[in-house]
Amino acid sequence: MVEASATGLFRMLLILIGVFVILRFLGQVFVAKNNLSRQQQMKQKEDAMAKEKERARQNEGRIKIMREKQSSKSNDGIVDVDYEDVED
Repeated sequence: MVEASATGLFRMLLILIGVFVILRFLGQVFVAKNNLSRQQQMKQKEDAMAKEKERARQNEGRIKIMREKQSSKSNDGIVDVDYEDVED
């Protein structure tokens, strides 16, 4: 039969505490890394919004006409009719 000794118990407690401290430290490192990447993404979004605002401010009052590209395949058989007179 195995007997528990005071030194063995103390050693096991130190190992458990050490593992707990290491896991906690690694968790904090991963959280910090995640926060850093989120902060960089937020900064990129803010920069993009600032550029878009500046572009909109510079182009304020200007008119831009955009034409849609028409493909011949999608318009086959389509007739544009305003209305027809219907007799009662």
